Amino acid sequence: MILPVRNRKKLFTAAWFFLTTLFLVQGVRGPLAAASPAKDEDFGIWNIYDIEKKVNPRWKMKVGEELRFRNHAGLYYAETHLGADYKPFQYLAMGAEYQEIRNSRTNKKKDENWYWDQVPRIYLTPQYSYKGFSLEDRNMLEFRVRQDARFTLRYRNMVTLTAPWKWTQFQFQPYTSNEIFLETQRNGMIEDRFFSGFKVHWWGPVYGSIFYLRQSNKNAIAKWTSLNILGTSLKISF
Repeated sequence: MILPVRNRKKLFTAAWFFLTTLFLVQGVRGPLAAASPAKDEDFGIWNIYDIEKKVNPRWKMKVGEELRFRNHAGLYYAETHLGADYKPFQYLAMGAEYQEIRNSRTNKKKDENWYWDQVPRIYLTPQYSYKGFSLEDRNMLEFRVRQDARFTLRYRNMVTLTAPWKWTQFQFQPYTSNEIFLETQRNGMIEDRFFSGFKVHWWGPVYGSIFYLRQSNKNAIAKWTSLNILGTSLKISF
């Protein structure tokens, strides 16, 4: 049976993206260049790649990779994730995800080494729309198993507001969000992320986003360090 031209293009795109992601995953599994500790007001780039399969109107699954770079450091974070999302009714979504993370951290001897983390996580997201504006409040609980540190639980709360406007043929749609982090073994908020950017529909099954992220982290002595990040995401959904 010969597939229609449109289906063949979608299949080719999905296969190309899968092979590219696999190449990246294999590339970052080996030894990586040492990354220096983050400095206040450093600049970084985050790239997120996902393939999403809609099983039915309520269920969807995804697999993907996230790579993070920082000036004067290069690649310092690589993550592979696999998850499922369930939408029982209009105003609620929930799901589970597993992350395999390779991360550069400074040890007690002040040496930079790469460590493996395993992070299962679950989330619940109330959703509401009003006059085209979309409001989401994602509540996430992470179970963090880290190679060089004790097990911790981390709570993340992310509120996202998406505007109804869509500009140009690529449907640039503005959004903004803020996410806070709380963790056992540490007091108070330990991280804050402010996002501002655009969701994009490039063509057919290819979606994405372009955003600015202001990431602020609190270290062990309660000193805050902020990073300025340019982020992009690419998702193939079918």
